[in-house]
Amino acid sequence: MLKKTRPLVEIEKKMCIQDFVLAPDEKILLIFKGKDPYKMVETMKLNIKNIYQVPGKDIKTLNFKWDNTGEVREFFVKWIISPKKDKWTKAYVPFIIQGTVNAKTGLGDFTFIMFPWITTIYTYTNALQKALWWFYNRYFYYKQRRAYIEEERKLAFQFRDAVLEQMGMKRRLYYEDRELF
Repeated sequence: MLKKTRPLVEIEKKMCIQDFVLAPDEKILLIFKGKDPYKMVETMKLNIKNIYQVPGKDIKTLNFKWDNTGEVREFFVKWIISPKKDKWTKAYVPFIIQGTVNAKTGLGDFTFIMFPWITTIYTYTNALQKALWWFYNRYFYYKQRRAYIEEERKLAFQFRDAVLEQMGMKRRLYYEDRELF
């Protein structure tokens, strides 16, 4: 009769803690109508590099769609950056632009959305380690995570202001966009 044995290497489990940077809103939404909306797509990577201080290789283009078959051309672009903060924490910042532009007049519109979040992952192999990670996170690492969240929030609003300035848009108050949705 064969005896069942335990594996020599225990499987690592992960404890994941996620926080939305812009809570309670979770996103920045900008709606543009005017001349040359595609300029936003053309200058997006440069804006990301300048504000978030990431190299071009770290800006991942997840989706790029361009329909130029008709007079009104549509585009959809999605980028994401994930700067590492320390051994356990990483920030994720997706940028989405969707819009249209008239080929003859150059007029059009776009909707821009970004919703950054912070993820902290601890790996453990047993219940004691898990309890120690919870204790460490609550009493020692909590302030550091809050500092990362505030830093990312500041960068997100700085990015929003740069886009508003670049496109010549005026800043609207939060409640003014409520009637759109």
